Amino acid sequence: MTKGLSINVTADTNNLSAKLRVIAKHAIALADELEAIDHESREESDESESIL
Repeated sequence: MTKGLSINVTADTNNLSAKLRVIAKHAIALADELEAIDHESREESDESESIL
């Protein structure tokens, strides 16, 4: 006889799926905003270097 641990997990996958879609949407928006900040920062850095 093999001994072991068994766990059953019940989840509302429709609800979980909706929550994960919202998280993904906001993560993409955050990544886009951070990329825009980096782009602006690089432009400002390039402009200040050309003044020197």
